[in-house]
Amino acid sequence: MTFKDLPIYDGSGTKITYYIREKTAPKGYYWNGTELATTLVPGQIVSTKDGAQNEAPLTLVNKKETAFTVKKVYYDVWEHSFTGTELSLQGAQIALYKKGTDGKYTFVEMLTTDVLGQATFEGLTQEDTYVAVEYSIPKTEELALVEPPAGKKYLSEDATNGNPPAELTKEQLESYNYVSNKSGSTTLETATLENVINWAQIRVEKYKMVDPNGTSTDPQDEIEKVPQNHATFELYQQVLSDDTANDAALSFDKANCTLVGTYTSGTLSDEDGDAMSGWFATNILDSAKHIVYWLVETDPGPGAEIMPANQYVLIRRDDTGYTNATVNGETSCTTVWNYISNQIVKEDLENEAVYGPGDDHIANIRISKWA
Repeated sequence: MTFKDLPIYDGSGTKITYYIREKTAPKGYYWNGTELATTLVPGQIVSTKDGAQNEAPLTLVNKKETAFTVKKVYYDVWEHSFTGTELSLQGAQIALYKKGTDGKYTFVEMLTTDVLGQATFEGLTQEDTYVAVEYSIPKTEELALVEPPAGKKYLSEDATNGNPPAELTKEQLESYNYVSNKSGSTTLETATLENVINWAQIRVEKYKMVDPNGTSTDPQDEIEKVPQNHATFELYQQVLSDDTANDAALSFDKANCTLVGTYTSGTLSDEDGDAMSGWFATNILDSAKHIVYWLVETDPGPGAEIMPANQYVLIRRDDTGYTNATVNGETSCTTVWNYISNQIVKEDLENEAVYGPGDDHIANIRISKWA
C-alpha cells in the first residue's frame, strides 16, 4: 500500500511524523496492535523508518485467528471404570474467558453445545490464553445426577440476573469446571470438559457388646465386642427438593422415600470369598447433594435387641450438613453417617445383647453365581 501526495514539512519547516496503523484486518486475520511511525524524504518512496537504509521496513503483519472447540461429555464413574463409556452432552452452556496481563479473566461470550456436545469459539488471538468454564447443563430427568467432578460447581451458581460474572480471579476460577487452550497455538484446539455421575457404597459391621458372665453387673467383667449376624435392614432413598437448606433437620418418613434394598448382616464376603461375620454391604448408590438415605433396622437377629436410638440412621453426602431429627417412640435417633462420592465407606452399628434361655435356630445358604 502506497500513500501519495503527502506533505513532508509543516508550516514551521519541521518534518511531519506520520503514524500508520491498521483499521480493518482481512477476514480470518487480526491486527496485532503494531503502530508504525516515520517521516518522509523528498523525492523518495519511503519503505523503511524515516527512509534510512539501516532501519526496519514499514511492515504491518496480520496474524491468523484461531479457534477453540470444547467437547462436553459425561459418564457414570462406576460403569466408566469397567467400560470407558462416555456420552455427549447437548445443551450445556459454556462461558469463554480471556486471561489478562493482570492474571484476571474477562468474559468474552457464551455458547451452547450442539447435538455432538461441541461448542467452537472462533476469532481468537494466538497470543492469549482462554478458559472455557461450564455455566450450566439442561435440567432434565436424564441428567438429574450429572454434576461437575471433584466437588466443582457451575458458574451459574454465581450468576447475576442470569449473566455470568464479568471477571474472575484465578482463585475463583479454580472453584469451577473449566478447560484451557494453549497460548501461541496457530491451529484449532480441542479440549474435553467432563461431567460425572458419582456413586457410593456403605459397608456396615453389626455387633453387640456381650458380658461373658451373662447378666453380671460386676464392673470388673470384660465386655466383648461380638459380631451380630442375621440382623435385617431396609435402605431407603430420599430425594430432597432444591430449596432444602444444607443444614436442614430431616425425619424419616417412608411415604417420602423409595426402597433401595434389604440386607442381612453376615452376608458380605472378603477377598477370598469367606463370609465376614456381622458385615453387609449396600448396593452401589446414587450420589448427590440432594440425595440422602435412611438405614432402618427391622430385626436385631438372635440374642440381640434393637437399640431405639440406632434404628433409623440418616446417611448424607459428606459435603452436606443435614441432621437426623427422627423420633422413635420416646427416643431421638440422632445417628448420622456420611457417604463419600466414588468411595466405599465403612461404619458400625450396635445392638443390645440379650441374655437368658432362647430357642433361635438359624441356617445359612450361600450361593455362588457366575457366567
